[in-house]
Amino acid sequence: MPQTAKRRRKAKSTSLSEMVRRLHKSDENEKKYKGTEGLNSPHNETVTTFLVNKVRKSNTEHPPDIIRAACVAYYETVRRTFVGSLPENAEKTAKQDNDKRQRSRRKRLLETREAVIETEKEKALWTGVTVDFMSDEEDREEDGIQVWLVKPTAFRSAELTALCGVLQARLGKNTGHHTQLVLERRVLSAREPPPPTTYDYNRAPLHFTPDNIPRPTNRISLSNISTNTSTPHHRQPAPGRQCLVFQDDTDFGALKGFNGASLEEGAFDDTSYTLTEL
Repeated sequence: MPQTAKRRRKAKSTSLSEMVRRLHKSDENEKKYKGTEGLNSPHNETVTTFLVNKVRKSNTEHPPDIIRAACVAYYETVRRTFVGSLPENAEKTAKQDNDKRQRSRRKRLLETREAVIETEKEKALWTGVTVDFMSDEEDREEDGIQVWLVKPTAFRSAELTALCGVLQARLGKNTGHHTQLVLERRVLSAREPPPPTTYDYNRAPLHFTPDNIPRPTNRISLSNISTNTSTPHHRQPAPGRQCLVFQDDTDFGALKGFNGASLEEGAFDDTSYTLTEL
């Protein structure tokens, strides 16, 4: 599906969800979901039917099943809020709320810093950076003074950390961002690096410290390797060995970061192989 169509569908979905939310929270509406009860309880079924009918009267763009799905999604929000309010879930809920708040701050930080990039060199280093590389920041009080506590990530490269500092200084100079006293501790954030599945491995050496570079997501295996003894004359394998021939779609660069110990034991039975660049 084209990106334009996807954005249009998402906008419509967001608009419908907002319509359901406002209708449910309206002071004039007496029919409210009960998070203490299941979705199919008589009371909540009545609420769903009421919301679907009300939305259909003011919005003929969406079919009933799509409207009902939006109502069910809102009920799930009500249910999560109720479950999170239970005493036994207080600690878990507080952690989830803090994680959401921190991620929202990191997202804003990423966007505002990106907006003040000036040179091609800065742009080249910044390309591929995600919210995971932004520092953890929070408001707190130190000796009666409101400060902005900054805890950098431990896995961020020195080059990227330096660029973040330059952009932050430029951001403060241009916009007056963070007028509070900024307190930087040497204590680093305890957050783990982003998983390899969410990051471009080819950009990793620029953004990660050497000890935290993620492994490639596409592991080389026998599914895309075949054996062949017909190698170029200038690269003949040693006697008793065979060469590995990679398919055209194999990401040969993914071999970087792997060594013999990285391959599963026994994957090649007892046959000796030689990696041959054709």
